[in-house]
Amino acid sequence: MDKRYKHLNGEERGVILAEHRRGAS
Repeated sequence: MDKRYKHLNGEERGVILAEHRRGAS
């Protein structure tokens, strides 16, 4: 998953992870 968002910066990756966690939960 890290490779997938490697092109994104910290903020964008944080938002994606937050959305992913929200969906997973």
